[in-house]
Amino acid sequence: SASDAASSTLATEAERHLAKNLAALQEQLTAQSEVIATQRVQAEAASMSEMQKQVEELRQQLQTSSTVPEERLNQVAQDLAESVRITDILSQKIEAVERQFTLELSSHKEDVVQKLQVVREVSPKDGEDPGVSQARLEEMIGTALERTEHLEQSLVAMTNGHSSKISSEVSDAHAYLQAEINDLKSRSTSCETRLLEELARVSEAMQGRPTQPVSALRPFEQVRSVPAALRGMVQSALPLPPDIKNRKALIIGCSYFDSNAPLLGAFNNAWNVLSLLRHTLQFSESQVRFLVDGSKNCPMPQQRRPTAAVITESLQWLTQDVQPGDSIFLYFSGYGLLLPHGVGTFESCLVPIDYAAMASQKDDLGSGYRLISLMDVSIALSSLPAGCNATVVLDCCHSSLPGLGAKSQPAIFQWAQMQPPAFSGLEEDLPVGLHPRARRLVLPSVPLAGPRTMQATSFDCSLTCFSACQQAQWCAELPIEGVIQGAFTWAWVKAVVANGGSTSQMKGSIEAHLADLQKRYRWLDQKPQVQMSKVVEQQELGRVEATSLPDIMRKPLTPNVRRKALIVGINYTGSHARLKGAVNDAWNMYTMLRQSLLLDDDRIRLLVDSDSGNKISPAQVPSKANILMNLQWLMEGAQPGDSLVLVFCGFGTQHPKDPAGKEHEAFLVPSDYAEDIPKEWWSQVTSPAPPGVPKTVPKPPSNAAYRLISMLELNRFITQVPSGATLTTVLDCAYPALPGVSPGCNLPPTFQRVQRGRVDYDKMLDFVTRPRFLELPPLPVQHTMPQIWKPQTFPACKLHCFCAGRLQEWPSELPLEGTVQGTFSWAFAKAFAAGELRCSVAQQQQALEAITAELKQHFQGVEQSPSLMLSQSASTSDSVFA
Repeated sequence: SASDAASSTLATEAERHLAKNLAALQEQLTAQSEVIATQRVQAEAASMSEMQKQVEELRQQLQTSSTVPEERLNQVAQDLAESVRITDILSQKIEAVERQFTLELSSHKEDVVQKLQVVREVSPKDGEDPGVSQARLEEMIGTALERTEHLEQSLVAMTNGHSSKISSEVSDAHAYLQAEINDLKSRSTSCETRLLEELARVSEAMQGRPTQPVSALRPFEQVRSVPAALRGMVQSALPLPPDIKNRKALIIGCSYFDSNAPLLGAFNNAWNVLSLLRHTLQFSESQVRFLVDGSKNCPMPQQRRPTAAVITESLQWLTQDVQPGDSIFLYFSGYGLLLPHGVGTFESCLVPIDYAAMASQKDDLGSGYRLISLMDVSIALSSLPAGCNATVVLDCCHSSLPGLGAKSQPAIFQWAQMQPPAFSGLEEDLPVGLHPRARRLVLPSVPLAGPRTMQATSFDCSLTCFSACQQAQWCAELPIEGVIQGAFTWAWVKAVVANGGSTSQMKGSIEAHLADLQKRYRWLDQKPQVQMSKVVEQQELGRVEATSLPDIMRKPLTPNVRRKALIVGINYTGSHARLKGAVNDAWNMYTMLRQSLLLDDDRIRLLVDSDSGNKISPAQVPSKANILMNLQWLMEGAQPGDSLVLVFCGFGTQHPKDPAGKEHEAFLVPSDYAEDIPKEWWSQVTSPAPPGVPKTVPKPPSNAAYRLISMLELNRFITQVPSGATLTTVLDCAYPALPGVSPGCNLPPTFQRVQRGRVDYDKMLDFVTRPRFLELPPLPVQHTMPQIWKPQTFPACKLHCFCAGRLQEWPSELPLEGTVQGTFSWAFAKAFAAGELRCSVAQQQQALEAITAELKQHFQGVEQSPSLMLSQSASTSDSVFA
């Protein structure tokens, strides 16, 4: 009984002590909650009061001008609405933090109650030694008291941490809101001046010749896209046929990335054709089966990979349950192969990605390899009923369908040895990245298990087969418009978008595009082959065949105009922060200027780095010294009437102007930006911390500096261009804040820091989509030379500055048309092609905004808004690249 009494006394004492601690904790947590709520209300009230005051001031300023056009007022109203939206976001963020704090408080409270309940339930059991029970009870009471004390300390630390965290977030959000209001105020201050200048310019134009309105953009039905595959994302190019019923499409792209002979362009071709069908020809997702193997870094699921079994099953899906009036489409991009059948006789085959796997006697065609016989493809298509329309496109060598056409090729045919491709041995003479590859595979001969039985085929449907080349020719893939792709698919897609129409017109258009490409690549020697069933041949009778087509890709040079261009694309190979699409963007711009605008090769300088292991000429490396030297080359010697182009694709960054760090500048980032930084310090800063260990940033070196190009320094180069000359700049990077463009567009050279948060570039390497801003650890030095900070002068030339986004936004790069590209550069090329290479600045900007808005519906990560800055002598009616 004495033991029981002692146990009861200890339990009662423990319960009283725990209840007392719990009550104290509840009081402390209640007090902390009240403090947090008070801070939130005060922060909200202060922010709302300041914002309303600024808004009221802006409205009063805007009301003083009675001649302000409605569209300008709408822009200011949108900016004011944006400030209100920021305040709402701030309120939501504070409420979310409060909810999280309440949830954690409830969780800890439940933990304390559970511990108290365990103590209450401890009592000597029947037959248990009271001494043992008492020792166990004392041990548990001691443990509970220790845990209670630890819990108390944890809760205090947690509440203090939340309080400081909320205070920090409120402070950061308030600073960001203040920066937004200051930026809005600075732009609104000069609003009246800008509007009066714009009205004067419009009045002057109206007194002269009539001008074309901004809305008079050439209709998209006449677009000659460069490249053409995704033009449908702006507006569907071709309307649905009125008599169309069901449609099916099978797209196959084989890269063979696991083999010793990979193709780089087949994957891109397949994506282009998929984009054409889904966006331009309006196929639904359920109507298209897409088979690609992907790449080493991004392989496709097994059921979507073009193995022999999957291709065979997909051909059955394509041809089964087809009714008259249905439409069937088959596309293949990869290797073609001649399979020997005895001495001097062969059979044409398509090569799946698992061709080298050990095949069974059932599916190896008697050769030991897994192949898709074109005879089997013909047999599958011959089952289609009359009244059905079928189109086959084969971008590979040896791609004639057996039994199709008036002069059809037999399944087994005699063949002589092919000559080496015309481009064999030219790799050393071509620039980096321009190495062509033939789409023909030769495999070691394997003795046949026995002759195959070939059945005759006939086609009742309307079948047309477009093949990449004649049987004795080689078809090639090479970089076209900045993307490795098959020349035939490139020409076929352009022919579909540009013309469509009859089979004869399609053939003439494809040949015209390939002939245009051969003007640059003279060694390109492939003539497309078109086969038609009897039904299609009868439909083509009586139609006038298109013998020639106009050159749709050329914009002749304006007489007496000298043109120069500098294009910079940087992927930052070997850096801790790398891009994938900047070099692709540079190649796209280079190709557009060379092939479409006909700039001479010696008038274009291309600075790119390489991530393919190929060596780059030292003069071609996009280092700071090379960029500055070529900027001087671009600007010097310019005369009135000249047209200059500057393109930069890469990272933009912000850095404090001085060690105080209150004001920041915008910079372009060259490839050697960290070359002067001590290696040991840079390695510590850029290396990720171990899991669970907070990252510590060592003290920065005192005298080291980054190699950066200030936007203010770029402005000084631009002011060298004389009046009467035109300079077009395309900046696909973050922080494209070019200061001092004109009195009406006079951005300051410094700004308050744009808050990005911590960016883990190591984790970002695993994602295809990446932002184009680089956050660098600040260094206590001034990066812009003092002589640059001189009295500001505005450019005298016609400056058209197209920027990827606003200061607070971050431009991105995405997988578009089968390769990673900058969103802005891709949209810029599309918009320029939509105007048939002859659009005005206003039309270009309007199309840019429309394409970007449409892209936002497909990619939620796209948040950028293209912007345009014009110098005082420039006008929205000027021609792009004039």
